[in-house]
Amino acid sequence: AVERRRGKVRYAKDILTGGFYYYSYSQQVKIVKAFLFLSLSDRRFAYRKLYGLWDESFVDVVKRAWNEFHDEECGWLITRFFPKEFLL
Repeated sequence: AVERRRGKVRYAKDILTGGFYYYSYSQQVKIVKAFLFLSLSDRRFAYRKLYGLWDESFVDVVKRAWNEFHDEECGWLITRFFPKEFLL
């Protein structure tokens, strides 16, 4: 049963990532925010997409992802988009 479920999850992720640019902005935001707390490959997908989607509404969720995972790609977003006070 677990293997069948895992296949469905992978299939759903493939649909979401493959058609990402066809979704509305609000749907893209939901996808990215959800992917920030999944596997490393899913988080990397989200980090890449955040460069094009970035606005201040992502600060808290990216901060949470940084505190939980400390991924290098997340650090790149922080140095690019966060206020300098956060870096200090």
